[in-house]
Amino acid sequence: MTILLRAGLLAAALCAQALPAAQAPAGAVDGLLLLPPFVSPGEELELAVLDPVLTPPGGRWEIGGAAAVEDAGRLRVRLPTTLTPGQDLSITYRDPAGNLRVAARAAAARVVAAGTAGAEARIVDSGGSAAAGEVVCVCGSFTPASWDGLTLDGRPLRDRVSASGRVVMVRLPADLPAGPHVIAGAASAGFPLRDAVLVRALRVAPRLERGEVLRGQSAAVQLTLEGTEDIMALRLTNATPDVVSLEGGAAQEAPTSGGERNQVRRMVRGLRKGRFRLGYELMPPPCPCEPAARTARVPFLPGRLLALVPGTAEALPAAARALAATHALVVLEAHPLPSIGEGLVVFGVPADADVPRAAATLRRDPRVTLAQPDFVHETAALQSGPQPVHDYARRLIGADRLPPQANGAGVTVALVDTGVDADHRALKGAISAQVDLTGRGLTPDVHGTLMAGILAGRAGGVEGVAPRAALLVVKACHPESPRAINAVCTSVWLARGLDAALQRDARVLSLSVAGRPDEVVARLVAQAVRSGRVVVAAAGHEGGGSPPHPAALDGVLAATAVDAGGALYPPATRGSFVDLAAPGVDVLSSVPGNQVAFFSGTSAAAAYVAGAVALLLQRGPRESPSAVAHAFERTARDLGPPGRDDQFGSGLLDVCRAVRTDHEACR
Repeated sequence: MTILLRAGLLAAALCAQALPAAQAPAGAVDGLLLLPPFVSPGEELELAVLDPVLTPPGGRWEIGGAAAVEDAGRLRVRLPTTLTPGQDLSITYRDPAGNLRVAARAAAARVVAAGTAGAEARIVDSGGSAAAGEVVCVCGSFTPASWDGLTLDGRPLRDRVSASGRVVMVRLPADLPAGPHVIAGAASAGFPLRDAVLVRALRVAPRLERGEVLRGQSAAVQLTLEGTEDIMALRLTNATPDVVSLEGGAAQEAPTSGGERNQVRRMVRGLRKGRFRLGYELMPPPCPCEPAARTARVPFLPGRLLALVPGTAEALPAAARALAATHALVVLEAHPLPSIGEGLVVFGVPADADVPRAAATLRRDPRVTLAQPDFVHETAALQSGPQPVHDYARRLIGADRLPPQANGAGVTVALVDTGVDADHRALKGAISAQVDLTGRGLTPDVHGTLMAGILAGRAGGVEGVAPRAALLVVKACHPESPRAINAVCTSVWLARGLDAALQRDARVLSLSVAGRPDEVVARLVAQAVRSGRVVVAAAGHEGGGSPPHPAALDGVLAATAVDAGGALYPPATRGSFVDLAAPGVDVLSSVPGNQVAFFSGTSAAAAYVAGAVALLLQRGPRESPSAVAHAFERTARDLGPPGRDDQFGSGLLDVCRAVRTDHEACR
């Protein structure tokens, strides 16, 4: 008996439902077009013609009742604005002679009510994995001009199968190695810095236990899935059931085992002499590009590897070049960090490299203190809804009962954040200096201006907690768009920002950012605490998720957010790391352009606590970080269960009781 083990097609089939034969006399859409899973009325689509033999050029396509223009094997069409939610798309094709060859309704492309996300190019999610050579979806907000702006491991990704305002479907190269790869958006196409998603290229390696199977005997077929340890589904088919029987049935779906040996194992039994064929098909995960796609972007910047190298600033360039030569890397940047006596080197890695694995290799080099990817952290604030409440924050924490001389005078607070609108009337005279560590320039950004108003606002309807503190603005984050409240901060920017704050002798460091564990940032935070600086950080918005950093680091005052009634801000992260609660729901502060606005988030709570620290240090300049924390803990107003808890920490910040010795005046 001769055996042939044949791979099935590793392709995502078009989910289309053909109309009855009388209405579709000469074919169906399946295998002819691949549509995005969701489309919107009035949006422009691009579709690849998958089988030009059955639908030759020169014919007429209609999608949703609108005529499509065909050019070089692609269709462009703008859907009618009259389409309704939940409606299936009608698809017809007439050949050049006018004969109807295709008439179908595509149920995969469900028309949704909302339009596309707008003119801004964004990437927010992906299908996660696909077989090499097959199709994966990329979710976000796309304009036709941005469809050509996607990159794979830093190289242009041109093989589009379909595109719309919310999803672009691309084919991975057939020779792509199994494992993780990065799809990103080029800045030249309008994509922001952080917009990139991880996808995994998968391969199925088949193996038959022996070269032939005798009649009545059995042999094992092993299908090993390369590229992931996750459990995936394979569809198995026995194309020659008269020659062999397949354990589990002639047509079945079989989950892989998961883990390092991620495989499916089945037995075949010989029935008669002949060649037999077994087909397999990897079942792709569903495309997650729903109208409200979740944000699931890569936690680090692609193509970048960081290392801390001990030594002087003068020796850093040579040390960086030597490391690059040893590990086949490229030196992109090198920054001395005088506060810790080391240098931070940014290396470029090959486009197809696994960055975490490259970091693990580099950190084994004795010339390196540590190595890691360039992680991304985010600010922790959201715009409030259209019906904000009154400005309650100062009253809630007792700041309105402090004497005028309790104002933070003589204390420098480093706001490690985005840029700040220094010309805002509420901040006139409050900013002692500004420094940009992002290379994007000093810009009047929303998030930083909001934090600055809470800390040191002096006029214009915004009264900060410490209006006479000296505000050192350290731009270590950049907004996702010019008027966005959300911003991203990389490991490099934060490390350099913290170093700058320490070099300028700031006593308080306010960090309204949250991210994953980051050893480079942790090294700078630890140095700040050792040198007597008080570090305040936002608790983040992960609910019951992992504790965010830097808030979860030892010695950091972690601030969570509450509303005017003392109720916890629902998205706030819970955990034993939480130290204090402060206002953070519908609070008022300054925004660029001499305006004010209400917003919410643990970012606000961190700024209120940082301002309170400045008042405490004004009274006792020699207070240590632990003494400051103890003063707040013993004067906080208990919230939730009695005593310290994972929601509110020690309770609600009471700056009046913490600063004043006559607590009766704080009632």
